[in-house]
Amino acid sequence: IALDISDSSIKAAELKFADDRWKVQRFGEKAIVQGKGIRSAHMAEEIKDLFDELKLNPKGALVSINGADATFKLLKLPPVRSSKANLAQIIKYELMEMIPFSDVVYDYHVAKQGEAETLVPLIAIRRDRLNEYLDLMERAGVQPRTLIPSFLVLYHTLLANGTLRQSGGSTVAVRIGRTIADIAVVKEYLLSFARSFPIKVGTRSETFLNDLRNTLVSLLKSEDGDDKELVIISEDERLPLGLAVEELQNALPYSKFRYQVIDEEFTIGLAIPLGHDPHLLPVNLLKPVKAERKERKLKELKRRLFLASPGITLVLLSTLAFLLHGRINSLEEKLSLKEEVQGIVDRRRKGISSLKGDLKNLRLQAEAIDWANDLSPAISYSLYKIASSTPDGIWLKEIHSPELPQSGKKVSPISSLFVVGYAHSQSEVSDFKDRLKSSGCFSVVWQQDTEEKILKEGRFLCFKLHLRIKGR
Repeated sequence: IALDISDSSIKAAELKFADDRWKVQRFGEKAIVQGKGIRSAHMAEEIKDLFDELKLNPKGALVSINGADATFKLLKLPPVRSSKANLAQIIKYELMEMIPFSDVVYDYHVAKQGEAETLVPLIAIRRDRLNEYLDLMERAGVQPRTLIPSFLVLYHTLLANGTLRQSGGSTVAVRIGRTIADIAVVKEYLLSFARSFPIKVGTRSETFLNDLRNTLVSLLKSEDGDDKELVIISEDERLPLGLAVEELQNALPYSKFRYQVIDEEFTIGLAIPLGHDPHLLPVNLLKPVKAERKERKLKELKRRLFLASPGITLVLLSTLAFLLHGRINSLEEKLSLKEEVQGIVDRRRKGISSLKGDLKNLRLQAEAIDWANDLSPAISYSLYKIASSTPDGIWLKEIHSPELPQSGKKVSPISSLFVVGYAHSQSEVSDFKDRLKSSGCFSVVWQQDTEEKILKEGRFLCFKLHLRIKGR
């Protein structure tokens, strides 16, 4: 069951997969009076009426929302081969300066992992706006299974109806509705740019064409501006604002041009993520919402368990401690046996002692990173920026903060970091400094000391940088 919500209409459809493709079995549409937004009781009643007329079950509906309320971003990250948790943390760091995380909900999909880069398409929406849609669903009695913006539905529709296959996997598509225009730029079957903007009441056709032209011209100047085919899609033969197809073709900067009419079959784009097309983008704005709800329920369950029965909690903790103790003893026995065998094989007690020291240092570093991540996100983010800005020729020795003045038990917040490392030349150090400056994380990057040192590997410059964290 598909539900498409826009400012001008609501559409519902029953979709069925048969003969290796999705088909529309039943379809209905209701026009919405201008000015009545998703918070109005009127729209909730219209959705109820439409589902009743079509005899559709609102449970598990695939929902499309106004793309102008959402944002698309294609993240181009360095090669990432770590765990999903680490990738999620890197994505969070990359977006930290662009989006206030407390105010948005986002979901992403790793589309490509190569030797040169990792490509991650991401969609985001303001939390308060998403809550308005969820409130509308609740008032209308709809239990959504997925929720995605209209520009993503456009991309999946291009996959479903063969448009991308005909264009060789690369195209620029513009869907012009009554009150919204969706743009999807696809390069080698990868969605590289997406945007929706509203068509307001009283908008002149010249103004709309100018806005659309400016957006497409900026794309031509970007890396996606190669000679793609432009596909214009409308809901019916009559284009909004009294536009003619010839006007669009003459005004827009593309030599290859095609025009299509897609009405009820546009809803098929909502069902495509349920399939197995290798090019689909399976993001869902409900996924992070469900994860947050699950986490809140788990925390509340733990709190109730502790408050309701401290005795039970104590027994559980004691049992857990006993099991962990047994596990630790077992690991210690294995470690002891391993050390004994190692000693028999090579008699390198000093080597084993050195390895233990390295292990201890690694544990201390891990604890420091966990502390920075949990208690000081700004410091954690700064460490990430230093690591991601380090060129191949630079060897970092240590990163530390200055001694902080204490007032009683209160410690002043960390505002500076010192970075000590080795380089083959001053030009490598200068390149490192330039990268740190362009990261946008530090207000001051100052080279404090430099001296030449001879190590086993050769002659190096030992440098020390003073970094002041921006905003602190």
